[in-house]
Amino acid sequence: MHIDRDDSAWLQLDFGHPVAYDEILVFNRLNIPYMARTLVDDISVAGEGWHRIHTSNPDEPIFGGTDGNPLRIVTPGYQTRFIRFQLLEKEYLHFVAVEVYRYSH
Repeated sequence: MHIDRDDSAWLQLDFGHPVAYDEILVFNRLNIPYMARTLVDDISVAGEGWHRIHTSNPDEPIFGGTDGNPLRIVTPGYQTRFIRFQLLEKEYLHFVAVEVYRYSH
């Protein structure tokens, strides 16, 4: 996934209706991982009233991807229709993949 360089580049997933999930995995590009250093992740059931579930700390090591170190956002039992990934600086938004899992029933 690639979003052009923007002041606050973002990508939004829409499941079409609220779904339960337990974990989100974000696979960063290993050749340019620094581009995701200000990533935040928000969820919403209705497309408004967003709830922040993750904020990257630009001073900590950047998450990886296919090297076995993707960003793991564990939120057991949460429900959402929308997941938004956004950068808090002017940069390109590059991911290899985003996976959303439900483990409990």
